[in-house]
Amino acid sequence: MKIGLFVDVSNLYALTHKMHGGGINYHDYKCFVEEALNGEVTRAIAYGYHDLKGSMHKFIESIKQYGYETKFVEGTIRTPYVRWDVEMIIDIMQYMDHFDCIVIGSNCKYLAPLVKVIRDKGKKCVIYACQVGRELRTIASAVYEVDKNDLITE
Repeated sequence: MKIGLFVDVSNLYALTHKMHGGGINYHDYKCFVEEALNGEVTRAIAYGYHDLKGSMHKFIESIKQYGYETKFVEGTIRTPYVRWDVEMIIDIMQYMDHFDCIVIGSNCKYLAPLVKVIRDKGKKCVIYACQVGRELRTIASAVYEVDKNDLITE
């Protein structure tokens, strides 16, 4: 099975730090997706923001080494909410025909219409995030919750 992995790392960062006090190991995250779905991630894209001081550079370079393309916008924690989910939606719509399954790394309930479109096209759509709400749980093919085992232990 060919899997497309689209991850809102800023969403996951905020949630995992709030719930578990740590950040995600994105290598293990990607490996879990492949094992759980018995497939191969053929494209992985990470979305988020990077600060103007460049402190995210090391993180961005590390996830590139794990095979993720990166699409980060410039901003800070004080920047009004950055809507890179729109870019993620466009990418998913553009590339969806290349995959058997789309995995979305976000708990954003506003993605429910996108999940419905993916399912209506006969594709599996899996959500792998924290605190996934009812809107996504009822429409996704499957939902996986990020837990403490997915966190960076260093």
